[in-house]
Amino acid sequence: MGQILTPERMKLFGVALAAAWLAILAFDIWTHTRYGLVDAAGQQLGRDFVNSWAAPRLAHKQSADQVYSILALTDFERSLTAPNAAPKFYSYPPTYLLLTTPISLPPFLPAYLLWIVGGWCLLIALLRPFLGLKSAAIAILASPAVFMNNVSGQNGAITAAMLVGGLMLLDRRPILAGALLGLLSVKPQLALLIPPALLAARQWRAFVAMGVTAVALAGISVLAYGLGPWAAFFHNFPTQRMLLDAEPSIWQRMPTVYSAVRLVGGSASLAYAVQLVAAAFAALCLVVVWRRSGPTLTKAAVLILASLACTPYAWDYDSIPLIFAAVWLWGPASGQAASSLEKILLAVLVAGAALAPALANIIHLQIAPFCLTALLAQRVMKGRTPQVAPAGGST
Repeated sequence: MGQILTPERMKLFGVALAAAWLAILAFDIWTHTRYGLVDAAGQQLGRDFVNSWAAPRLAHKQSADQVYSILALTDFERSLTAPNAAPKFYSYPPTYLLLTTPISLPPFLPAYLLWIVGGWCLLIALLRPFLGLKSAAIAILASPAVFMNNVSGQNGAITAAMLVGGLMLLDRRPILAGALLGLLSVKPQLALLIPPALLAARQWRAFVAMGVTAVALAGISVLAYGLGPWAAFFHNFPTQRMLLDAEPSIWQRMPTVYSAVRLVGGSASLAYAVQLVAAAFAALCLVVVWRRSGPTLTKAAVLILASLACTPYAWDYDSIPLIFAAVWLWGPASGQAASSLEKILLAVLVAGAALAPALANIIHLQIAPFCLTALLAQRVMKGRTPQVAPAGGST
């Protein structure tokens, strides 16, 4: 495997792939801006970005409660984009309104470009210490998950920066690390395993900082918008679950155990049951690894893997942190080189945003959960042998 995926070949392939993704993104922007801010079918430029941009405006001009009304949000977004713009559903807690208020201030197109390019810059800056600036830029721009995040107008790059940044700072700046991890409360399904990981590693300051940040953010949202939006958010839970259970078209893009079971014909009840077992396994692997001594970045990579294996609701763009997990486990930061099998599994996961939907459409199989489970098992077993900490410390 090492002879095939040489650094030179990976860099050349990355440059070609990055160029292809950028060309497709440019064409997508051109296609939409020909008609204003929507394409001929009424789909907004950046698809879901309109929610991050318009929802804070609606909360400011009318009421934050209206954000959670599909009809009210759709009418407002159409008044800002086009009369035939596709309807959208707002699934985030009111705290997300706070964090996205700055991006709602510029006009739509500059805001969208800032959202995309800003996400690139954050990810490249975080990856630079491990690969260098040029290779980090190639890795980020060539990532299928980053590309899907770009065209979807989603927040995968921002939430990845919160998670990765927090994990990288854990040893040196635990309070700041906890604060960054606490911001992930805006997307709680991706933060489920962070508290048990911090407790297992006795990272008390980071644990407290994470909790204080999450509570403070929620409190500020109540002061800003009142309790109404929170009541509306929880009231919409059944609708969110209905969309997950009744929309086969989205399962192909979801690297979760739930989607894997549904794609092979399993019922929703069976899918949730299997997901629960997978979540328990992921949590167990996580706690075992985080209780051990060893490089923090190895533990961080395991947390990223376990977090995706744990949740029933994650999209391809939520797998951006896998880029960092692959770099940390592949390189010297892990203290023990990845095996050939691990390298294959990591490569498949990083490419998953491009490969998985096609495979799911052809053979009705979601491969990501199998790769995640195998990697977690490998890391638990590998931890039974002595590891050598990398030079320069654990971060």
